[in-house]
Amino acid sequence: FFPMNRCVAVLYISLALLLSVYGHGHGDVHHDVPQDGLPPGFKPRLTEFQLNEVILLPGSPEYDGQMLNKQYLHMLDPDRLLRSFLINVNVSTNAEPMGGWESPDSEIRGHFVAMYLSACAKAYNSYGDVELKNTCDYMVATMAKVQVLLNEGGYMSAFPSTTFDRMEAMQQPLPWAPYYVIHKLLQGLYDMHTLAGNNQAYDVLTKMVDYFYNRMQNVVKKYGIFRWQEMLMNSPWTEFGGFNEFMYILYDKTRDPRHLWMAHMFDDGSFLGPLAMDEDWLTNIHANSHIPIVLGAAKRYEIFGEDTYGSMVNNFWRMVYYNHSYATGGSNGGNGSCNATNEHWGWPGYLAKTLTNNNQEFCTQYNILKVVRYLIQWYSDPVHMDHYERAYINGILGTQKADAGPGVMLYNYPLQTGLTKAQGRFGWGTPWGSFWCCYATAVEQWSKMGDSIYFQSASENAVYVNLYVASTLTWTRMGVRINQTTSFPIEPSTKLTVTIPSGSPVSFSLYLRIPYWIQPGGTLLLNGQPYPAALTPQTLVGMSRAWQSGDTVELTMPMALHAVPMPDDANLIAVMYGPVVLAGIANVTHLLPPGSASRLSSFISRVPPGPSPSLEFTALVDAGRTNMTMLPVYDILNQPYGVYWPVATN
Repeated sequence: FFPMNRCVAVLYISLALLLSVYGHGHGDVHHDVPQDGLPPGFKPRLTEFQLNEVILLPGSPEYDGQMLNKQYLHMLDPDRLLRSFLINVNVSTNAEPMGGWESPDSEIRGHFVAMYLSACAKAYNSYGDVELKNTCDYMVATMAKVQVLLNEGGYMSAFPSTTFDRMEAMQQPLPWAPYYVIHKLLQGLYDMHTLAGNNQAYDVLTKMVDYFYNRMQNVVKKYGIFRWQEMLMNSPWTEFGGFNEFMYILYDKTRDPRHLWMAHMFDDGSFLGPLAMDEDWLTNIHANSHIPIVLGAAKRYEIFGEDTYGSMVNNFWRMVYYNHSYATGGSNGGNGSCNATNEHWGWPGYLAKTLTNNNQEFCTQYNILKVVRYLIQWYSDPVHMDHYERAYINGILGTQKADAGPGVMLYNYPLQTGLTKAQGRFGWGTPWGSFWCCYATAVEQWSKMGDSIYFQSASENAVYVNLYVASTLTWTRMGVRINQTTSFPIEPSTKLTVTIPSGSPVSFSLYLRIPYWIQPGGTLLLNGQPYPAALTPQTLVGMSRAWQSGDTVELTMPMALHAVPMPDDANLIAVMYGPVVLAGIANVTHLLPPGSASRLSSFISRVPPGPSPSLEFTALVDAGRTNMTMLPVYDILNQPYGVYWPVATN
């Protein structure tokens, strides 16, 4: 599909990336990056707030989901979570085995346990859950004992190190994703250290890193440099998660050249090369195995400022968002049409025939949000912010089955009309019997729901409001507290109230995201009076002044129905209201009237809100023969539904 000279160019840059990792010999550490006077890197425009600076307020779906997740984290028995680690060192335990992907015979046992550490560390940092911190302190201490008992130079896991022997020898059948599990363990230990103050976790982590540095060196010496790349390219079986991003993060802390070498070893040139050339070769690529590689490229770009790595990230985002994403902001999955299969991307721009029971894997949505979060901080561009909102509302919310209690969550978000969420590829999971990859990412995601509501400028005294979520921001650096009161998206408005404990005015800028979907008639008030600013879609509005305690800002953002057609079929559309995808309650496909895309309000009307406000609509379809109820896709838990609808042509 591409001219030969473009293909050759892509192959050359892929090879160049490989050689930059492996060099000329047997994997010796390179010292070509100076340890003193390092390049300044790329300076993002925005930086994050700490999790403990943003507190969710009751009444929002984000708060409700976080509290449901909190119940799940508390109900999990740490001794059961640790069972496989103890069995790996022949220590007897009376703890009952776990099920699903954490069962004793699962080759990725330990992966959920690792992200449980991250989730609890973030729960402690987010809302001060001391009990969860104590639980994980106990788990870290047990892992330290396991590391000593294994006595393998720092190795520590829930499965034996011989698993890596099999993978390095490319012994069939290949083991399932051992480096993926190790990455999760390293990240969990790092989070326990940095967010929960556990120094023992960092000690275990550094010994593990030393072990894998030596192991990776030996692989290249024993088998040659291309064996390593062969291992990387056998994903998803040899999926390695965000190993490169984690090692770049660790290198940024330690400046140890071994850590840089390890990070670069996981920069898969066969995948990143085409991205650098802006070639969409995502077809038939396993999505969640590869998004973390892009996260590693993003972190490297921040450290060294290499334009090639920045281009990889930007090009990847454009490809996924414009060529492979549904109206929900999610991507991946399919039934074989257009080369889109389970958990993989299909042909660029061909989505109409890919709707099935396995679309929109939760892990993919989780990791795409992390990519977008990098871009928001780099550029403060409302386009990225709008993508974050769309994917967050229509891909994170609605993945917990609140009416079944804690620990019942989704793997896939089915988009095929007539299916329930229970009829997705895996359906709803169970608290002790699933532990899929999407359970691991979910418990962490719900522990950090406040991490992208606000950002602060890296170069000026400014705060950016990215999401309209009921929350309180404590801006520690400026001595300012901002309380956001909203029932968004049920109501298209928000109110921000400034509190300054010192009592003295503080000068700063407040930037509000004006979303792409805003309709004419929006208002912006400062202390109850109109503020002179144009509320132009997909822009930022700044308000700079000496703020005083009690100052208020009120923003209304009128919503309207709008259609999102499939890129390859203009007569197959999804219906959105503002940022919310509306799904129709339906067992079968219904036909929308001709010209629907430009006149949705002529046959879809909002049901007047009752005592419990909601976004409920009624659509008159099938030539007026059927009244179809439409609800936010995140509100539908048990009924069959559809997201995309065919439009009659006459």
